[in-house]
Amino acid sequence: MTINKKDQGILQALNEWISIVGIDRVITSEELTIYKADTDVVSRNIPAVVKPSSPDQVSPIVKVANCHKIAIYPISTGKNWGYGSGLPTTEDTVILDLSDLRKIVDFDAELGTVTVQPGVTQQDLRDYLDKNNLPFLVPTTGSSPNCSLMGNALERGYGIAPIADHFEAIMSLKAVLPNGDIYISPLREMGGKLIHKGYKWGFGPYIDGLFSQGAFGIVTEVTLSLSRQPEIVEAFYFWVDDQATLESTLMTIQEIVRTLGDITGSIKLFNSLQFLSVSVPYPMNIPSGETLSNNQIAKLSAGRNISLWMGMGTLYGSRHIVKAARNLIKDLIKPISKRVLFLTKSRVKRLQKIGSLLPGNWAKKQVSALKLVEQALMLVEGRPSEYALSLSYWKSGQRPDSGYLNPANDGCGLIWYAPLVPMKPKDIPRYIKNVEYICRQYGLEPLITLTCHSHRCLTSTVPLLFDPQISREVERAHACYKALVSMGKQEGWIPYRIGINFRQELIDPNQPFWRLVTKLKTAVDPNHIIAPGRYALTKDES
Repeated sequence: MTINKKDQGILQALNEWISIVGIDRVITSEELTIYKADTDVVSRNIPAVVKPSSPDQVSPIVKVANCHKIAIYPISTGKNWGYGSGLPTTEDTVILDLSDLRKIVDFDAELGTVTVQPGVTQQDLRDYLDKNNLPFLVPTTGSSPNCSLMGNALERGYGIAPIADHFEAIMSLKAVLPNGDIYISPLREMGGKLIHKGYKWGFGPYIDGLFSQGAFGIVTEVTLSLSRQPEIVEAFYFWVDDQATLESTLMTIQEIVRTLGDITGSIKLFNSLQFLSVSVPYPMNIPSGETLSNNQIAKLSAGRNISLWMGMGTLYGSRHIVKAARNLIKDLIKPISKRVLFLTKSRVKRLQKIGSLLPGNWAKKQVSALKLVEQALMLVEGRPSEYALSLSYWKSGQRPDSGYLNPANDGCGLIWYAPLVPMKPKDIPRYIKNVEYICRQYGLEPLITLTCHSHRCLTSTVPLLFDPQISREVERAHACYKALVSMGKQEGWIPYRIGINFRQELIDPNQPFWRLVTKLKTAVDPNHIIAPGRYALTKDES
């Protein structure tokens, strides 16, 4: 048998990688299967996985890849569910699994910063804070406690706690460049031993941003700013029963955020389907390709305090500040909602205890709803929870009896559509109407969340849920995503992140921006070995 030049290069690289990390950390066997699982139902040929045990091994690994012109795809924990999980963007790419780099390198309690490696998860940081009695919040997300802090921040993910924009929280970083050189944020490299933790923008051109949603290097260390644990964390809920009041509701949210700023974190609006997905099982009698009717949605919502739209926000601060903010919110929300409820963890526990003593099915439903509220409160208190992740299992997948949820391994079908929408209250009902129409056109439930990060912009997240075992459902889900992106581009609603299989829907190589990105990528990575096609164009495309 004749081995072609490309295969020869891979074989030589494998031997060199084995000499760097050890034979047990270069995977080419059936163990590769776990890396191929994906909620988008996308497949890739993966020649091997290299799994370093130390950040010092990353540079020599990259030098070998560059020498043999072999593409490598770094993952932190590989749990980018709904966007490609841990799969590379292109075929025949070796995965560089950084999940064993789990050291919390430094914690500065005075400045409120933590320096972490790629494999450090939300739960790792929570455990560290609790063990050392440090009064800070973990930057939680709606994903798993077992997901990487760094990976989410570099993908410009956002969360629940006061510092909602997780890339904004990155103060400095360390990365391995495609030629094996080490990049260090300028203030730190210039001798700013402490100031690099406190000033994000550094000195000179801001280069750190190239490592976010880019493929310019492999980040091995980031320093994140954290929110300090406030005296009071109090969630507030309000209900919107009439679609006609949605515009005025959004105007009210805009005014709350504009007036109170960081005190409220971010305010979310969930439609009824979003709440049902974490509250009740999906009805078994709905044929594939059909969606729940309004009557069926109303029946499932009955007795569960689920309205057409439900709002949630959080107040962070001292007792006096929270009290003043609470009074302001009551006054602002009163004209648009009959109910506004303020809850702390201790109050929820008291209500659960009272509900458990009451007879009847209604009381049981209330206790069940309060348990979900308790899990949501964990997230806003900076304590990781799987509360929101459970929606992945609403239409497919098998939830495990124990251990962390893993939608990819558990057979869930999920693709995230996540556009940015200008905070123009009069235009947002049209956005909702368009999303609902397209989703139902493709036989998918329109679960919609609107998250107001500022009075200028909101992020919408729409999980496209389907059964990956039914090929027609997979086709419909992919077609639905493309239709949503196409519609959004026409209206000016652009996703803030995309999955590995849909980049062509958004990236136009003829646009000046992407031409510049390609020039920069080629200058830094002439062989295009690091994550080719992940946002930046591939070598062939350039």
